[in-house]
Amino acid sequence: MKNLVAQCFVPPDKVVEEFTWIKDSASDNLDGLIMYFEDTYVGRIMNRNRRAEPRFHISMWNCFERIEKELARTTNAVEGWHNSFHVTKLD
Repeated sequence: MKNLVAQCFVPPDKVVEEFTWIKDSASDNLDGLIMYFEDTYVGRIMNRNRRAEPRFHISMWNCFERIEKELARTTNAVEGWHNSFHVTKLD
């Protein structure tokens, strides 16, 4: 399961290749999770070995380039600002 979570740190052009390795080496009891991840984040293999579009394109959830550029991976800073603004406004 950690390998699936780590997909967000893989270079975008390597995500499908890494996912295929994870899928092939996963135990059978993870089939449901693997299918969900494939449909949602990678895209299921359809006819002629082409992948369907995932629900969320890799560019939406992959953090590799943000890490390379030393940018924030989350919105925690924004959430903190909103929280402090809200608390200040109520005082």
